Amino acid sequence: MLLPQSLLRSFRVSCALLALGLSLVSCRVATEITLHVHTNLPCTDPAKWKGVAVYAGASGSDIESKAPALSTTACDVNGEVGTLVVVPSGSKDAELALRVVAGIDVKPEECAARHYAGCIVARRSVRFNAHDSVDLDVELTSDCVNLGCDDSHTCVDGACADSETERVTLAPNAPRVRCGDQGIFCGTTGDVCCLTVDVAAQTSTGVCKPAEQCDVKSNAILACDDSSDCTPDPMGRPRFCQIAYTSSVELQTNGHQPEKVQATECTVDMPFILEMCQSGRACRDGMWPCHASMGIPANALPNYLWCDIN
Repeated sequence: MLLPQSLLRSFRVSCALLALGLSLVSCRVATEITLHVHTNLPCTDPAKWKGVAVYAGASGSDIESKAPALSTTACDVNGEVGTLVVVPSGSKDAELALRVVAGIDVKPEECAARHYAGCIVARRSVRFNAHDSVDLDVELTSDCVNLGCDDSHTCVDGACADSETERVTLAPNAPRVRCGDQGIFCGTTGDVCCLTVDVAAQTSTGVCKPAEQCDVKSNAILACDDSSDCTPDPMGRPRFCQIAYTSSVELQTNGHQPEKVQATECTVDMPFILEMCQSGRACRDGMWPCHASMGIPANALPNYLWCDIN
């Protein structure tokens, strides 16, 4: 069930608004999915942005042809469309299907009939987690314009990928670690990010699971993606989100370029390191620039950000 807001501009549901829904949900321990929608396209000019429509339903239902649950033209200069909270109308571990459509040349409601020409569509299949809030990011990106995929796939970095998303349970305001390219975020303790990188395609997918259940031979364990995730060590020394990696001699001659990433972890400072900076802020009080790791051939950590500290 979708709880309507004042048409998506800052559309987070508060306890006072729950009565507007079709069922009443306890504010003490909510079962909900919080959908964060944003874009990297200019979206404040009505001539270049026709809005976003959100479609939702039970897994297996036909959300490709149903009417939108909500639509809006709201979007700020940072590309933030808004935040939408969805609660289950039945089982608290039900699976939810989502379709989020942005209209660039036409209204989003017209996109499916045009096979998404001049539009962006993002699909997600995610399960509710009883008595927990699940955070799910959906980014409507420029490289997905005109790419509709089929009803079980979604566009990721200009290519079609599986739309199924693992369950993510995070406490409010808890540190979040980006876990691959499909909008999954994990915590920094407990179920951390187990990341699989497709070096040839320069994409990654991830699941949230205990670190000991992640096979490090074929995956990387991301326990942080920014030093803001790190707390001081027992002696009070600051720790930083650093990349543990291996590198060939050839790569080492060109600076710090991983051949394979084993993990990111909060550790006391070491010389000559790669420090994660997924927030985009420069590292160490602005001394070292934060840059995209894209552009490196056979990049072992595509679409992540780091500072090269030496």
